[in-house]
Amino acid sequence: MALLIENQLFPPVLSFALALSRGKLLIEACENYNKGSYRNKYAMMNSGGITRLSVPLNKGKNNSKPIKEITISYAENWQQNHLRTIQTNYGKSPFFEDYFPEIQRIYSIDFDFLFDFNLKVIALVVKLLNIDLAIDTTDVFQFTYPKNDSGIKDYRNMIVPKMDTCDYHFKPYPQVFEDRHGFIPNLSILDLLFCMGPESVLILKETYFKNTL
Repeated sequence: MALLIENQLFPPVLSFALALSRGKLLIEACENYNKGSYRNKYAMMNSGGITRLSVPLNKGKNNSKPIKEITISYAENWQQNHLRTIQTNYGKSPFFEDYFPEIQRIYSIDFDFLFDFNLKVIALVVKLLNIDLAIDTTDVFQFTYPKNDSGIKDYRNMIVPKMDTCDYHFKPYPQVFEDRHGFIPNLSILDLLFCMGPESVLILKETYFKNTL
């Protein structure tokens, strides 16, 4: 069974945990853009708690516009700002030096479209996690999928910045600023990678929806 989600940027831990449990990640390519999601932002930990970085979009009415038509703005040097913030937050994490060069490389490319950038990011994360996870995109938009016989678990717009995580079990792992804020679940997969490295997969395998037990 494939996990279907919207096109996310450096997706949260839960997205990869649920996809890994199913063996395939299906990205919705025929939807309209919806702000207030992880489509152009991702969450990390810093000394003050949770911080979210956003990829700026070209001005215009992006909401309800086809996701593949959403273009990235380069009016400001957001790539350098993101890299600087990532380095500030995770420079002392155990596996920062192992993964940061790959992050730098993908940020050195000026993608025109947000959808393409996110797909490359997801492919990179799968490579860094060293997991066997097939990635595909939808060919047509469907409002709903049959629960039992479609082969697709529809999680579109369910893994969002303000979601209630109490229905899920998140395996705690040491985080950079845990001494100040305690363990914060479901941050960007970058948090898990920088903190746990090759053991990230073990954490993902112990993250699940409680009601499936």
